[in-house]
Amino acid sequence: VSTQSTGGTISVLKSVDIKSIWVLQGWTFGYDSFWDNLKVAAYLKDIKSSDIIVLDMFAEVNPTWNRTDSFAKKPFIWTVINNFGGNTLINGNVLKTLEDLTSAANHSKYMAGFGFMPEGINQNSILLDALMQYNLLLNYSFMNPAEFYKNWKSRISVNRYSNYTGNIVEKIADKLYSGASKGSFPDSCIINRRPGFNISFNPNSYLKDNMDILQQFIDIVHLNQTSKFTSVFIYDFCSVLQNYGELLFHQSYEKLISSYSLKRVRQVKNCIELMTEIIEILDNTFRFVPLRCLQSYCKEVESFAVLTKDNSNKLIHDLKLQLTTWGYEDEVLDYAFKMWSGLLRNYYKPRWEMFFKFILTSLNEDQPFDYKLYIQHVSSIERRFVIDGSCGTCISWNSKSMLSVVKFAEQLIKLSTSNH
Repeated sequence: VSTQSTGGTISVLKSVDIKSIWVLQGWTFGYDSFWDNLKVAAYLKDIKSSDIIVLDMFAEVNPTWNRTDSFAKKPFIWTVINNFGGNTLINGNVLKTLEDLTSAANHSKYMAGFGFMPEGINQNSILLDALMQYNLLLNYSFMNPAEFYKNWKSRISVNRYSNYTGNIVEKIADKLYSGASKGSFPDSCIINRRPGFNISFNPNSYLKDNMDILQQFIDIVHLNQTSKFTSVFIYDFCSVLQNYGELLFHQSYEKLISSYSLKRVRQVKNCIELMTEIIEILDNTFRFVPLRCLQSYCKEVESFAVLTKDNSNKLIHDLKLQLTTWGYEDEVLDYAFKMWSGLLRNYYKPRWEMFFKFILTSLNEDQPFDYKLYIQHVSSIERRFVIDGSCGTCISWNSKSMLSVVKFAEQLIKLSTSNH
């Protein structure tokens, strides 16, 4: 292992600012089998500890400090990523993250701090709230994570919603933010994926728990248990609604694939009808929530284009490209997926409809699924959306909007109960 590159990096930095510090992302050491302890030590040995800080990124799931002797005894920051591509999903394990953070602080004197570096904002603020409050204690290396977690839960509902005295946020933390407990990153979204026969799905929670929490949100609204429907309350409501919809959609997807393999046409059609309705309910709901509506972001882009005298159509094209195919050759397809109104109806839904069409054609003609032709058609849908696909519509929030959101939540629950 050559140290010329590390020495060269430090030299260049110091030539610009003698006080500069190299902040090195630690991805390489944790995700490439080439890097064992000896090679990491050889690579970093000539760098003074005062000249470098290593970011142990995604440490809440796959820490590297404990496999590299604390990056060859260099200062590092224990960093939570949690969110890749700005994806809109409930993800993370509050208690396990606190426990692992505490363990790192207790077992390595080279841990210089804690960081939160999601690849997108406005997601999983409940997890962030716990981490920030824990970090503010400063001496968390001596804390009991379970005790902190218990005390934090007892006050978060009151702090999070206006004049609310119930326990719904505690339930969200216990039931929905307990995924990835075995170190796996839950892939708990399926609607956003290009349809196929072998879509992996690792749920972050149970369907019944989501339904119970969603029903509790509905009851809060009907019984006026909070004095104000704040943006935080609405966003939490919609996050649980989305999570429940995803779980229900996956349940139907598994039945669809099973029914197709058994050539049960009626059951296949029932699954198609249910899956389509789930997407439509989610899209209709999120039209009321600016943070979950593609059109609201397109309007921001148009306003920005006026200020910068840029081409708004080009900027909106780039926005849709980043949200979908990422590039022109499916470089990282759906990496930055968002469960937004507009995307749901005009991008995800047409892809699933194409998949359903090919499934029914296969059954009706008693022929194998034409996967090659299907890919051509679904790729065309993706490209057309980027070029001229509609961004959908947003509905301005008014006094009746909360009841509309509740109506859609009740429709989703009814779908579940009527199909069991």
